[in-house]
Amino acid sequence: MADSYEPPFTAEDHTKLVAAVMDKPLHVIRYLSLAPGRSPTTQEVLEAALKVESFDTATKARLQDAANAFFALDEERKRDEAAYNERQLRVRTALDGKSLEDKITALDELLSREQLDDRTAAGLRFARDILTDGASTIYSAANPFYELSETQASPRVRSAFKEVRKSLLPALVQSAYADAKAAFDRKDPQSAAGFERVLALLRDPELASNSDLADLAIVAGAFRDLSAARELAAAAPPVALPVTSRDSGAADIVTRGKPAEPQVYRDGEPNLVPPGVISQALPSTHLAERRLWTGAVEVLIDESGKVLSARMAMPVQPTYDKQLLQAALNWKYRPATKDGMPARYIKIINVRLDTRPDCTMLVTQQCRPAN
Repeated sequence: MADSYEPPFTAEDHTKLVAAVMDKPLHVIRYLSLAPGRSPTTQEVLEAALKVESFDTATKARLQDAANAFFALDEERKRDEAAYNERQLRVRTALDGKSLEDKITALDELLSREQLDDRTAAGLRFARDILTDGASTIYSAANPFYELSETQASPRVRSAFKEVRKSLLPALVQSAYADAKAAFDRKDPQSAAGFERVLALLRDPELASNSDLADLAIVAGAFRDLSAARELAAAAPPVALPVTSRDSGAADIVTRGKPAEPQVYRDGEPNLVPPGVISQALPSTHLAERRLWTGAVEVLIDESGKVLSARMAMPVQPTYDKQLLQAALNWKYRPATKDGMPARYIKIINVRLDTRPDCTMLVTQQCRPAN
């Protein structure tokens, strides 16, 4: 069921909003302009997130309402800064250094013991509801982005927590990747956000020395970009691809035949059976650089299973791209069918080339691990 939002902004909306921002950290960071070493304020994060176009309608509405609320709080602070700061200090004193459960209890105690005006009481109740609603998700220690702060635990406890977290992170990354890949395979629009989450986890300093996960960042980045490209393509109405001659000399597209007039289909159409592969061999590679290469080629397959055109949906390497496009024109398929009839179809083929040597006792860096 599609997410929806109707004011007023609730604790559940806060949880959904924070989770959405955490799922796309790079998208938000892109719009933050900060001096080195300075953390952004909540208002700055909200303003940056409002510029992210890939958030759904409900998230954008929540962001706008949250930004408006913070603007109103700032205006309130300006009107009576002394009183505002006094309320903030009272709450901060009651909460600092406490666990999540103790913070919720402390807020309940403040609400029951203090003589509070309606505005302050409503704010404390909302803060308590926010912590309660997000306890098992955004504020949970099971969240891989969660870290203990200096006010939450002693150095000894934080050190122990850090070691446990470090030991669990690789498994969490693998699990997050498996979830994202499963979403990609079932053509879930949220798969790009899943791969973004994997990349955010992989940037954790605790994983910097983990060579087993080095290739995963490349693969996850490729799938993230491919997921985004697929969603953009799916949003466009089915059209026939323009076809030019094989000798056109274009670097990124190779086509042949006359302009295609029949409708062209993609994944997701009802009563559509994708084409079956008869031959789809990738050209051999002689790339000098030792690394893992990833990309994707998009082909237009006609009603007889012949490739009419090919283009790089995600480039691999300029020289290899040209070889791949030429080879793609000779691939053969069993044609796709729409309502039982042969149909033209756009197929995306992922490309993965590993030019690294096999890892051995003597070769341990920039090598291909044994399967």
